[in-house]
Amino acid sequence: MLSSKTAAAGPYRVDRAPYQREPQDVFADPSVVELTLMWGAQSGKTDGVEGNILGYVIDHDPQAVIFMHPTQDDARDWSRQKLEPMIAESPCLAEKVAPPRSRDKSSTILRKEYAGGFVLAIAGNAPRQTRGRSAPIVIEDECDGIKPGPEGDPGELLWRRARTFPKKKRVRTSTPTIKGQSRIEAAFEDSDKRYYFVPCPDCGLMQKLVWKQVKWEQDGEGEHDPSTAHYECEGCGFRIEDRHKMAMLRGGEWIAEKPFKGHAGFHLNAIYSPWTTFAELASNFLRAKRNHDLQTFVNTDLAETWAEDGESIPDDDLYERRYDWTLGLPKGAELPEGVAFLTLSADVQRQPPRVEYEVQGWGSGQERWSIEYGRIFGDVDGDPNVLKDLDAILDRPFWHAKGIQLYVRAAGIDSGGHATQTIYKYCKPRFRRPLPDGRSQFVFALKGRSEASGLRRPIWPDKISESKVLPRHNFFTIGVDACKDRLHSRLRITEPGPGYYHFPHDRDRDFFKGLVSETREIRYHVGKPYSVWRPKRKHEPTEPLDLAVYGIAVLEGIQSDPFDLDLEAEALKIATLVPRPIPTAGDAQVVAATKPVKRGTRRRQTRSRGYEA
Repeated sequence: MLSSKTAAAGPYRVDRAPYQREPQDVFADPSVVELTLMWGAQSGKTDGVEGNILGYVIDHDPQAVIFMHPTQDDARDWSRQKLEPMIAESPCLAEKVAPPRSRDKSSTILRKEYAGGFVLAIAGNAPRQTRGRSAPIVIEDECDGIKPGPEGDPGELLWRRARTFPKKKRVRTSTPTIKGQSRIEAAFEDSDKRYYFVPCPDCGLMQKLVWKQVKWEQDGEGEHDPSTAHYECEGCGFRIEDRHKMAMLRGGEWIAEKPFKGHAGFHLNAIYSPWTTFAELASNFLRAKRNHDLQTFVNTDLAETWAEDGESIPDDDLYERRYDWTLGLPKGAELPEGVAFLTLSADVQRQPPRVEYEVQGWGSGQERWSIEYGRIFGDVDGDPNVLKDLDAILDRPFWHAKGIQLYVRAAGIDSGGHATQTIYKYCKPRFRRPLPDGRSQFVFALKGRSEASGLRRPIWPDKISESKVLPRHNFFTIGVDACKDRLHSRLRITEPGPGYYHFPHDRDRDFFKGLVSETREIRYHVGKPYSVWRPKRKHEPTEPLDLAVYGIAVLEGIQSDPFDLDLEAEALKIATLVPRPIPTAGDAQVVAATKPVKRGTRRRQTRSRGYEA
């Protein structure tokens, strides 16, 4: 019985998704030792295939099962939302599995016992949970998200221990990630590589469904209409609609590309899913393309790996993009109309002692403008005026083309250098403070972390870290490799619009050299490949790159709150404003607030407006 919390609640019927039948049948085949599913989202691999496999083991062939998830939270969520409801609502299972927290404690949230075996849910990122564990059946869910530990790949360690059992099985399921680094791709390539072929409703040609055959129409102005999406038969060109899909799935068959040698592998994309329409897929693609996040679409919907370009962008190409966007704006305006949100990044350097900073403007679709780049000279540990000058920038109003003032709404300051405690103390009282326009400003202490194990740390962490030296002083650990992936993806966009980066006319060549000062390399950890960003040349300044990375992270962090940049940009665009006169550089009351930091000067002469450094 499938829980009411799932998409297909009620008695499980394989006819709802006929492609699920063969992967389940081969699990019970004694000649199959390994089973790999490289499947897209909404295909039923968790609720259907994995759920039925566990139900079969508990009810018909009781053995011990270790079910490994990427994290402890994943394991708990799976047990509470999928396993426990399936057991409770399936009478044949409920009578065999002891309920959680029963008197004999035989079952807990993560361990379900029954006569002849148990199901143990563990986290792959916790080495102590895999140490000393063994079972004849090992299931690895979303194995591309499982992080290698100090002893190696947790799945491989469990599988080595399982080899002593006479009836052993290994099941791996996942959507893939990066080409050459994806575990599920490597496992599928090692299998017999089965694809699901379905017949055309018109000509009967058996074919596997591929993205290039999904078509939709455009109107006279070139606007895409995903509601017209359909599949075009590669043989006769017949227009296949969603209403044809179920009959095609029932007439389909799995065809292997390689000889079977004990390892059955199945590839399936979301085009086959009876729960996903062609229009939804087209909308997913157009949204991903608009947001310059095609990797998510390729990984989750097409179930294909994402091929990354390891070469960085030539700095000369970026240098040629410079232009003066203030031309045509009202006199004194600094921000073009597209800017709706301001962030600030700051990097503390030791030699010479200084703080480098960049103010970034953001618009719809994360279009970005580098508004101001400067240096504040002095040692933040020994000269309190340095942080007072940084306060002045955080307090400063920037004049928008519409005649309104925008303030920096979120800032990220590097705390991983030599002035860690000073930055913690600076950021704590400024974590959230009111601005003159009635909004709030957030100032985050950041630490960058580059993974050396092959698993991409997310751009923004799930939880705050607390300093061990200064209790109640918090910082945020950001995934710099993921940030750099996104940065280089955006820098390749050549037309203004979503994701495009704008540069002002006064940026020098050193800025652009620093911005693309690193390149991607392939490294290996316990025999597994992964990519990292490394400097092209030693001792080359990387501050512009670091500041761009912090800006991406801060924007990601602020959007994890109930904040939507696109809505903010749209609200500013359609708002009815009463323009105020924009002061010019000759206005004495704003000279200090608008004077940019010059390269080689001692520091800004602006002073704090009452905040303690």
